[in-house]
Amino acid sequence: MASFHSPLQPLSNGATSSIAADEELLYTLENVQITAAPQEGDGTLWGAGRLRVTSRRVLWEQPANGFELEAKHVGLHAVTRDAQTFPEPCLYLQLLLGDAADDDAVSELFVVPADAAALEPLFDALSRAAEMNPDSDESDGDDDGMIGLAGDDEPDADAMLRRFDAMLADSAPPQALPGFAVTAGQFDDAADDDGGGFDDL
Repeated sequence: MASFHSPLQPLSNGATSSIAADEELLYTLENVQITAAPQEGDGTLWGAGRLRVTSRRVLWEQPANGFELEAKHVGLHAVTRDAQTFPEPCLYLQLLLGDAADDDAVSELFVVPADAAALEPLFDALSRAAEMNPDSDESDGDDDGMIGLAGDDEPDADAMLRRFDAMLADSAPPQALPGFAVTAGQFDDAADDDGGGFDDL
């Protein structure tokens, strides 16, 4: 199994991760597809598995592989239903990478439930996890309700903030995801909405 160059920690051979006594299960969803994108390169479909969001982590489990991701390592999350951004309605996650990450590091995840109606409760679960895991590196102590962004001294923090601001402003983000087109208004907050292997890492 390929090693991870991101906050994603691998689960292999159909392993499952137990919920700790001090950890609350917020949401569970079966048959969730994950597409992962490195910093430079096209996204790779990892397949479908069970997704669980807890008060501390995001867990994705399938027979071949899986991962766990601490909530504090998600820089932002947003619902997108724009087919030019991603072929299916999905929850977009941008991961916080360390300084040592290379261009192959997984920096973005596209989470696709079998039923798009699950996007809003999934978004809400991630938002709750964000509130329960504020960024300890933020010097101003403000909590904007999203999963914490890196402090001002992190090299990628400003770029991530600009991209998220662009999403909220219904304009194209500063940097397009390789392999996918970007259009204005592509990301929608769920609350305002109307309505696979790891070898290539």
